[in-house]
Amino acid sequence: MKFLEICILSGCSKLKEFPEINGDMDKLSQLHLDGTALENLLIPMQHLKCPIVINLRGCKNLLTIPILLSLKALNLSGCSRISRFPNNWGSMAHLEELDASETAITRVPQSISFMEKLKVLSFCGCKGLQLPNRFSQLSFLTSLNLRGCGLAELTVLASLCGLSSLQKLDLSGNKFVSIPSEISRLSSLKRLNLSRNDLVSIPDAIGGLSSLQRLDLSTNDLVSIPDAIGRLSSLQQLDLSTNDLVSIPDAIGRLSSLQRLDLSTNDLVSIPDATGGLSSLQRLDLSMNDLVSIPDATGGLSSLQLLDLSMNDLVSIPDATGGLSSLQRLDLSMNDLVSIPDATGGLSSLQRLDLSMNDLVSIPDAIGRLSSLQRLDLSTNDLVSIPDAIGRLSSLQRLDLSMNDLVSIPDAIGGLSSLQRLDLSANDLVSIPDAIDRLSSLERLDLSRNKLVSIPDAIGLLTSLKHLDWSENNSVST
Repeated sequence: MKFLEICILSGCSKLKEFPEINGDMDKLSQLHLDGTALENLLIPMQHLKCPIVINLRGCKNLLTIPILLSLKALNLSGCSRISRFPNNWGSMAHLEELDASETAITRVPQSISFMEKLKVLSFCGCKGLQLPNRFSQLSFLTSLNLRGCGLAELTVLASLCGLSSLQKLDLSGNKFVSIPSEISRLSSLKRLNLSRNDLVSIPDAIGGLSSLQRLDLSTNDLVSIPDAIGRLSSLQQLDLSTNDLVSIPDAIGRLSSLQRLDLSTNDLVSIPDATGGLSSLQRLDLSMNDLVSIPDATGGLSSLQLLDLSMNDLVSIPDATGGLSSLQRLDLSMNDLVSIPDATGGLSSLQRLDLSMNDLVSIPDAIGRLSSLQRLDLSTNDLVSIPDAIGRLSSLQRLDLSMNDLVSIPDAIGGLSSLQRLDLSANDLVSIPDAIDRLSSLERLDLSRNKLVSIPDAIGLLTSLKHLDWSENNSVST
């Protein structure tokens, strides 16, 4: 097999031994044995000449780690019976990638420092993992995953800060309560995940991570964010969701490269005007907070495509939001809104609008100017009527008006030529306009739980209709 380059035996669940090799395999560069029943992998080193990638992922019977001087990458993830490294494993000087995720390994030997070419390393899910003192000598390491290892010692985290080439560091799902100031030494770091820890504060030193592009601090116990965060000039994604934040510093407005900001599930009562300076922001999630108002400055977020303000205490929306010309999705559900400003009609790019579960009694005619709107949810409000202007929404595909106080539907609804789903359930409707027969694209129509007395002939002209619910209209006689 001297010309063999790639050998795939993946999923051979009864394979317990690797076939005996006759002759050299000079060109073999990939060996895939994932999902097999191998207990040991014995390949005489003299048969392998090329740097080789070996995949043993999910080999749950595997007891030992193969030692091959030519090994370039080794995947042991899910090999749950692997509990230790062999004494001579440091001899694999050419190893660049090692994935030992979800193994039973608890101790990494000092000899790992001899693997000078190691770039990617994962011990994800290795509970009770202990790292050696020389770990920081892995000067070429660019990616390190220690997610869910039960780490808590600050000294461990401080030692990782000596990995000068590190670009990606995942420490999520551990037990860290603080971050050492040495974190600023990771000048090459681009991604840092510290979610699902017990952090109560962030040091000013974090502002020294000049290359950082993604920072995840979600699901911790943070009550504040330092002004130093405004120095992260390369930051593109910031997740601060599920913490105990009551305020956000003005410094956040200096993050000119930020594209995604998640502040959901906190205790925020206000947002600083400085957020209007986030000129690159595309997604902003402020759901599940205690917001009662939104600053006019948010109208300056010219790149914003998604804005989630659901599950707050908002009673109104500023006219300035009408200036969000790039906005495609707006969620205002589960608030205390009683009205929507006419300025909303200026959202020319809006495709989805959720206003469900509010206290709305009317909808402005300006809604008819939302020419790109595809989905509109107005369910669970106090609406008694719908403006004729709604008929101008020629791109609308889904309209939910359920659980309101509607007694009639305007003839203009027949203008919704793209409408596929219409929910009018749980209202006080006594009739449906004949104009409904013009809804040629309608596939689902829910008229249940109303006061309809008859089924109009127009329903029979809906040629695309697949699902019709007329249940619980107790006055229907014919």
